[in-house]
Amino acid sequence: MNVNEALFELKEQLINEPIVKEYFRLLSLIENDEQLSTLDKEIKFHQKLMSTNMNNDEIYFKEKEIYESKLNQYNNHPLIINFNNTKDEVASLLQQIEQILQ
Repeated sequence: MNVNEALFELKEQLINEPIVKEYFRLLSLIENDEQLSTLDKEIKFHQKLMSTNMNNDEIYFKEKEIYESKLNQYNNHPLIINFNNTKDEVASLLQQIEQILQ
């Protein structure tokens, strides 16, 4: 077996790992969730308003409060919480593979 075949086999095994399948399932759900998409757009909008109003404390702090509220809603959404936990597990799996390959 050459290196390319071994890498292809490793890739196939990784894709079939339950935690990796769950990672991609959650990613797809997040990408297609209208509520999360709206929150993401609102977060970016208020972040931009913060950066363009750094010299105006009144507007800046008002936008910062809204930004933090929206970011908190986003980060505490069950899909995001599950995705972050799953992402950590996938990262751990990849670190294990990296250690084996060293």
